[in-house]
Amino acid sequence: MDDNVIKLVENQFDVVYDLAEFEQELKELEVFSPAKTHIQSLVAKIATSENLDLEVRLDAARILCETSDIFPFFFEMEGGHEILQQIIKEKMRDRIRH
Repeated sequence: MDDNVIKLVENQFDVVYDLAEFEQELKELEVFSPAKTHIQSLVAKIATSENLDLEVRLDAARILCETSDIFPFFFEMEGGHEILQQIIKEKMRDRIRH
């Protein structure tokens, strides 16, 4: 019986459609709101899911970046772009070491 339930859920789950809905909602939600944070966490789970196609995962990562409430601060402050680039470089190095 459990196998039937799992198959039913799998057949009704459309990640691409859900991502499009999440993206629209994220654009409309208040900055740093609990609802926005919750949806971003769902999108992050999609982005890191090894069970999904890379194209879907990359789209989820794009959505996270584009709807981030943090990135605008880096672009508005003097030297912020350089700080952001440095953070990315350091994270890439950390990833290579592990």
